[in-house]
Amino acid sequence: MRSLKGFSLVELMVAAAIIGVIAAIAVPSYFSFVTKATRTRATSCLLEHAQYMARYRATNLRYDRDAAGVNITFPTLACASDSGLDTKYTFSFESGFPTISSFKIKAVPTAGDSDCGVLTIDNKGVKTSSGLLSLDSCW
Repeated sequence: MRSLKGFSLVELMVAAAIIGVIAAIAVPSYFSFVTKATRTRATSCLLEHAQYMARYRATNLRYDRDAAGVNITFPTLACASDSGLDTKYTFSFESGFPTISSFKIKAVPTAGDSDCGVLTIDNKGVKTSSGLLSLDSCW
C-alpha cells in the first residue's frame, strides 16, 4: 500500500485558527502604530508652522500682515504635503486669521483620530489636544 502525504483537515483548521488569532492581535496594533506615526508627523508640522510664524513676526513685527499691509495667508509648507500628510490632517489658523500679536494653528484629523483629536499650538508655544489621551501622549 502507498502512504498518502499531505495535511488532514484538522491540521489545516488548527493552522487557520492560529493565523486568525495572530491576525486579530497584529492588525489593530499595526493600525495603532500607523496612527501614532502620522500624529507625530502632524505635531512636527505644527511646530514647523509655528516657527514660520515666528520668523514672519520677526520680519514684519506682527502676525497678521506684512510691512506692505497685505494680510497673511496660511503658509503652504512642504511638511503638510510630503508623504500625503495633507490627506490625513487639515492645517489652518484656528480663527481664520492671526491677530497682530497672536496666532493659533490647528491640525484637524480627516481620518478620525479620536485618541488625540484636534491638535493646536499658539504663539506662546502652548499645545492642546481635544481627544481622550493626555497631552503628553499626543504631543
